[in-house]
Amino acid sequence: MGSRLEAHVEQLIAIAELLLGAAHADGTVSWAERGVMGKVLASFVGTGELPDAVQAAISAFDPASFDVARAVSKLTLTTRRDRAELLGIVSQIVDADATLEPDEEGYLRRVAEAIGASDDELLPFLEPD
Repeated sequence: MGSRLEAHVEQLIAIAELLLGAAHADGTVSWAERGVMGKVLASFVGTGELPDAVQAAISAFDPASFDVARAVSKLTLTTRRDRAELLGIVSQIVDADATLEPDEEGYLRRVAEAIGASDDELLPFLEPD
């Protein structure tokens, strides 16, 4: 890309990638996961559409080459609340099909580790509702 993307677009791409990683974690992307992902991403843009760069990143997403740490490095997560909010939206995706598979739990743990969340911060997202 010739020009640097605006910071909020880069962060939205990183969030979209993290959500896609969550959806792909168990090897199957369900319609429920797709629906929740759409709602979560829409909450960031309100009534507008996702920026073209975000849509392109979603289309180009490759679960085999996705790097959680690289995506997280694009985010500014400075507080416990920031970490909880990110874990919360990622857990919405893995919970969308009402079953937390071992691979999905492992993905949540990788995200938590990448953002520096403690086990205590992660625990609420691993417990059944």
